[in-house]
Amino acid sequence: LTGLEFNLLYTVYKEVDAVVRRTIVKNPSSVPSGLSKSGNTKAANLQETTSGVKRIHRLMSATVDFHTMSAPRLITLSGSWANERHMNTQFMTQGKFVCESLRGTSSHQHNPFMALTNGSEDHLETSGDVWGFNLVYSGNFMVECEVAETGRTRINAGVNPNSFRWHLPSGDAFESPECVLVYSANGIESMSHTFHELYRRFLIADRWYGKIPSVLLNTWEAMYFDVSHQKVLELAKAAQTAGVEMIVLDDGWFGEREDATSSLGDWYEDTRKFPEGLPGLVREVNALGMQFGIWVEPEMVNVKSALYKKHPAWCLNQQGRNFRCEGRNQLVLDFSRSEVQKYVEEKLDLLLSSSNIEYLKWDMNRHLTEVYGNNVSAEKQGEVFHRYMVGVYKVLGFLNDKFPNVRIETCSGGGGGFDPGMLHYSPQVWTSDNTDVFSRMAIQYGTSLIYPLSSMGSHITSVPNHQTQRLSTLKTRFLVALFGTFGLELDIRRISQAEFKEVSEYIAKFKELAPTIHEGRFYRLWAPSRNSDRFAYAWMCYHDTKPIAAVVAVFLTKTEPGKYLPRLTLRGLNEEETYVVEEIFPNTSRRNTNTGQIEVGAGPPQWQLGRDMLVMSGKSLMMAGLPIRLSYDGDSCAFVLHRTNVIAARQAERASMSRVSSNLHHLPQSASNGSISALPRDHH
Repeated sequence: LTGLEFNLLYTVYKEVDAVVRRTIVKNPSSVPSGLSKSGNTKAANLQETTSGVKRIHRLMSATVDFHTMSAPRLITLSGSWANERHMNTQFMTQGKFVCESLRGTSSHQHNPFMALTNGSEDHLETSGDVWGFNLVYSGNFMVECEVAETGRTRINAGVNPNSFRWHLPSGDAFESPECVLVYSANGIESMSHTFHELYRRFLIADRWYGKIPSVLLNTWEAMYFDVSHQKVLELAKAAQTAGVEMIVLDDGWFGEREDATSSLGDWYEDTRKFPEGLPGLVREVNALGMQFGIWVEPEMVNVKSALYKKHPAWCLNQQGRNFRCEGRNQLVLDFSRSEVQKYVEEKLDLLLSSSNIEYLKWDMNRHLTEVYGNNVSAEKQGEVFHRYMVGVYKVLGFLNDKFPNVRIETCSGGGGGFDPGMLHYSPQVWTSDNTDVFSRMAIQYGTSLIYPLSSMGSHITSVPNHQTQRLSTLKTRFLVALFGTFGLELDIRRISQAEFKEVSEYIAKFKELAPTIHEGRFYRLWAPSRNSDRFAYAWMCYHDTKPIAAVVAVFLTKTEPGKYLPRLTLRGLNEEETYVVEEIFPNTSRRNTNTGQIEVGAGPPQWQLGRDMLVMSGKSLMMAGLPIRLSYDGDSCAFVLHRTNVIAARQAERASMSRVSSNLHHLPQSASNGSISALPRDHH
């Protein structure tokens, strides 16, 4: 009817059970013969009134219909600022459910994901058919599920049509974002494994595959805006002693920035705070043997800035009107403009070229309002939202091409931009501004439905927590951050000597366990939403070949006095393989039998009963499981499963090294072949 050509493109992966679909719409240069003479008045009028230009109002990346099924269950991820991506399930009956964003980003409120399953609530992880959809896009999106009167179900996913009108001139084409489609016959656990593997291997840049991020300390919660050369250097020296590998200079370093009201857009150092410039600070940090990272917010501008005074029309609001919305005291730069893109590229190019900066945190702390492009005609304003996001991708692509060794972490007021589109340009995303462990358990649990642990920005912060004022043990904060990129965001100079020693041990342990966590398969074992699991989270990572086969963690969110947790049965292990089970940083709490008081750290290890390690088969661990004893809200425990052949090889190696011998070729075969360095390197 319109003369447009539609190409549906499918990508099928040999190594991963996933399909990716996108749509390309073409407006041919010439009208197909007979179209205007077909008698179709609507088509003829369209051609005549637009002079060859067509307008796209709605274009889905994927439309999938399902046969009638009994009580289909819909899974989505929703939340709010500091409370992102909580897993929600609901039965679908006749009608429509829409998950969307009109905020210019994928948003804190909804993630561009939806899954349909026929599995039961109590066994969602491991049983039932699951069809998962994830849109590879960071702007306004819509994913909807509709059940018709016949009982059949349809899912649509694509750019949100409520903010989208695209002019397609003759001879031009428009390409939709990609949509990832994943099917699992064994519950959402298998679906998650597929998404994780697909994104690690084919979405995130190949150069980051298997590369463990440096342990960083971010200055934000330690100093907020009160940063200076001397203060940052003092923090770096203390952090280096604990084993931290990188110092990240967060907000407050540029323009005349004293608070959130000024200087966004002026990306040059404040010489009052940094008299030797950033190069001088970076040199001194590097001299400590540490790397250096920096924070920017390139999409924003303060009215109180040199950039705004020079280019007020570069903002997303209609010039000449007497109102504007300064969310968080800032306006949004119009990234649909090529001159804005060029300005940001030049400023960030100069910043990254002038110093040895190896990490860039790209933040974005408000959503888009008054979206009007001052260099776009009135009839094309419906293109601005999409052109804005394409402009952001363009600048991020420039940075990836010119600075391939700079690790970028994107952020949007915390986790308001955690989506596959951003993961293509940054191997990690800040999961949430909320670092409270009780909140983070639910946030990271939901995020893991789609996104790999290696992409989840997670830090140990101080207590009382800055977002919730809740208290938690340093050990629990470590274990929650362990199942992510791991870092610190506290003033390490002000913690006690005992805490400093503890933090140092945790950093060393992360470096030991990270390969299994970041490259292994993730299993969600317990969640408080299931009645049988009580008020506890439990999860684990398992790797098929690494010396550390698995890492397991359990967290008690709410104590039920007088009741015990069930035994924890593991999943994904090799039934025939034997593992050495070790509890790391074992619990030593006990209840005083005279008073009934819980005494933290007063007793022997609760679980080990005096043993350093326990040898168990994979079958026993998956069928009989492990006893879990936790005592109070926020209590936690963790286990590491070592492969017995590796333990034996290490013992043999230590024994052989203790013998005085110059005949190194006489070393036992198990010592040379079973050492960590002799293990085959993973390929992808």
